[in-house]
Amino acid sequence: MLTDAQVELGDYPAAIQAAQQMVNLRPDSSSYARVSYLRSLHGDGEGAIEAMTVAVKAAGPNDPEGAAWCRVHLGDELMNSGKLSQAEMEYDRALLVFPEYPLALAAKARARVRAGDLSDAVELHERAQARAPLPDSAIALGDLYAKLGALNEARRQYDLVEIHRTE
Repeated sequence: MLTDAQVELGDYPAAIQAAQQMVNLRPDSSSYARVSYLRSLHGDGEGAIEAMTVAVKAAGPNDPEGAAWCRVHLGDELMNSGKLSQAEMEYDRALLVFPEYPLALAAKARARVRAGDLSDAVELHERAQARAPLPDSAIALGDLYAKLGALNEARRQYDLVEIHRTE
């Protein structure tokens, strides 16, 4: 929590120190995930991938959602580094570990968009929305519908976000 708070306050040296202390005291998937995030914030994509790979390995089998979360974030770092096929493999692995995991479905949808496969991306975002309706997914789905010319469907997704924003 201290690492996250320091990041939010913009005190990156203190965040790095807190993350290192966390790794020293309890080297687990949570601590390595924070190291990965800090490396990513500082533009060290390869270092972020390395730390998140360790987080994936440290994730326990008794926490499939936590393991899937780590794989999704590893996939995100890989995609940010231009390694689309490796990223998709991590999203697929996340879905094997924790089937229908909304974060993995949405991540795989983003990868499908980058690959130019909009129809699969729509289907994946629809599944993510059905499991956990979130504004980001509604907007992404609306954008996909708009690109495909399904403007009524796009408006319906955008309206979902408007409704939540005004409540």
